[in-house]
Amino acid sequence: MTESLMCCGSREWNCWNSVGFNGEFAARRMMEAVTTELYNLDGFDNQFSDLVKSASQDHCDQFADRRQKLKRDEESLAQSKENILAGIAQYGPRPMFEQKLQELDAKARELAHERITLDSVAHRLLKVPSSVLDLRHMLEEQFQKLAVTSPEFGDLMRKLVPEFHVYLVRLCHGGHLLPRARIKLTLDGLTPDAQYVPGLSPMLTRYLTIDLFQPTQRERIRNEAVKLATMGLGQKEIADRIAEKPTSTAVGNALALDRKMRELGLANPYITVNQPPAEYTKLRHHLNPKYRFEPLDGYLQPAI
Repeated sequence: MTESLMCCGSREWNCWNSVGFNGEFAARRMMEAVTTELYNLDGFDNQFSDLVKSASQDHCDQFADRRQKLKRDEESLAQSKENILAGIAQYGPRPMFEQKLQELDAKARELAHERITLDSVAHRLLKVPSSVLDLRHMLEEQFQKLAVTSPEFGDLMRKLVPEFHVYLVRLCHGGHLLPRARIKLTLDGLTPDAQYVPGLSPMLTRYLTIDLFQPTQRERIRNEAVKLATMGLGQKEIADRIAEKPTSTAVGNALALDRKMRELGLANPYITVNQPPAEYTKLRHHLNPKYRFEPLDGYLQPAI
């Protein structure tokens, strides 16, 4: 696993975001997120088991419905191709016809894959954990036998976290830019047959935000420092009572951060950074003559 990760566009001078993060640390944070969500599923155990049981009992009926839909889609596709061919015969080759045929060919491949899948699954038992406990044991077994830095662990994470979007934040009163990730977590990533259990995949899908950095000291001690300050204690007294044993200056910084949060009406000390801050002198990648911002083709930033 690569130790330090950053935007590939930055290396090619197409992105200003040259802030990196540790790959192993990110992997461990994702593993923590998976583990936490697995235990949060305990309240859905009965619903989980009922869905799996119902899907197993109605297995044949379910695939009969899907075959009917597939047949309708194939007939619609065939009709669309006939219409395009008729248009070509009447008006001659046109770019618009070529583009439409490419779209129909792509749809045909999609339907062919769907038919192959149905044929392979329809007449066998679904391989799905029967309970939340079984699912948790299966994933925890994988975590225990794979090293976080191994390629196999990376393959596992790609199944459990199919979407991983990194963006930058910073403390509301300034400071370094810090990487944060918005991820899509699919707890059924190791059980492909879960897609054939109606309602199961949505239950096992989460959108989470994880920090790819360790909080600064002022943020780590902020809540405790504010609580002690409301008791009338001075900065040195507050510093003496906090287990981390910060300096009185660090306590002052934590209290200043809290005041800035209240001034801005924030519940969270971090704000999203969408462009290079003018006053942040450590970031000068975008000032190089080679730099020209070019977002990746087709990339859409998720809701943050």
